Amino acid sequence: MSHKSQGTIGLVKTTDSGYRAWCRSRRERAENGRPRDPFAQDYNAELIRWEGVVQQLLAAAMPNSMDERILVSTRYDRKGKVATIYHELDFVSGTFSTPQMFVEIKIREQSVNAKSGWSQLDRSLGIARTKWPDLRGICVNIAIGDLLGTEPECVMTPTAIPDMHDAVADLSQQDGATIWLRGSDVAAFALEHSLLTCEDVLQLRDLRQAMLNPTIVLQMRDAPPETNQPGLFDRFRHVSK
Repeated sequence: MSHKSQGTIGLVKTTDSGYRAWCRSRRERAENGRPRDPFAQDYNAELIRWEGVVQQLLAAAMPNSMDERILVSTRYDRKGKVATIYHELDFVSGTFSTPQMFVEIKIREQSVNAKSGWSQLDRSLGIARTKWPDLRGICVNIAIGDLLGTEPECVMTPTAIPDMHDAVADLSQQDGATIWLRGSDVAAFALEHSLLTCEDVLQLRDLRQAMLNPTIVLQMRDAPPETNQPGLFDRFRHVSK
């Protein structure tokens, strides 16, 4: 997108009628004639719930969280017609007139060789900084391998939940900055604040397995209760009472 042809730039809420219509149009084009995978839909829907937990976590750690987290920009095409483009942001802090921070949230099944998550965020910042040049960005990666069984521990240095406020403040002036959180820490936060249940945490692994191998659903239906996750439920039992 050429910033020279840029028109207006602003932020709107997810309830904005123009944004909702734009989403419907894109979804219809994407689904046109394409078979749906219900297992992938279930797993991805659950990951969106986890993303919502992280949004709540960020709101507790960062001041001035904003409801307006859809970046909207207009530009003129070669024929002089106005095109409206929307970019969904996972979290925004600041004020409506002067947003301060864009945050990208990424749920990672593995932390080994994971991408930074900055490519999408960088595009949004490139557009928004033509209006707000002091705007900063940060990427928050959630390593859920400890919950899925895809890796025993996050190989990156994770930030403890109580340290999030200071970590964001320290990194807020560095472009390309990334924070890692353990999936188990995010799960404990969610349970403590009644954002998820223990069953929600435990079913995440089952949903992923069903997506990768749908036949396992039939096997799980007739199998005895799973016992190959020793200690996982007990890790969260105390915060769910």
